[in-house]
Amino acid sequence: MIIHGVQPLEAKEWWGTVDGWLQEAIDHDPFKSLGIDDIHSAVEKQEMQLWVVLTPTPKAAVITQIANYPKSKTLAVVLCGGIELSTWIGSLVDVLRRFAKHHDCQSVACNGRKGWVRVLKDLGWREVAVTVALEV
Repeated sequence: MIIHGVQPLEAKEWWGTVDGWLQEAIDHDPFKSLGIDDIHSAVEKQEMQLWVVLTPTPKAAVITQIANYPKSKTLAVVLCGGIELSTWIGSLVDVLRRFAKHHDCQSVACNGRKGWVRVLKDLGWREVAVTVALEV
């Protein structure tokens, strides 16, 4: 299994393969804060990172972003979608942890549906917050 960190210049080669998975994740965002074109642009401008899970065929795509705060840095998992999650999620977490450490991040964070808590708990993650929203 390979967790491939896609270089910005090669991202266009991957969109046709991974866009379906990314769009599914976007569709679950209650805030509708990003579209697929926004993701393409951010990855190609090096504002976000694209990761592809290969076994050797593609199984998933993940988008991350380094969030810089005044007192810390966090690697945020922005989108994650694919198939056969249980076969690759542990390897993905290991790669993201190493990437975060390499970029001096203090944590890796993921906002998502409640099911992610169950999936990630056995891999050392813990639920730290709840998001509530009010439409205006």
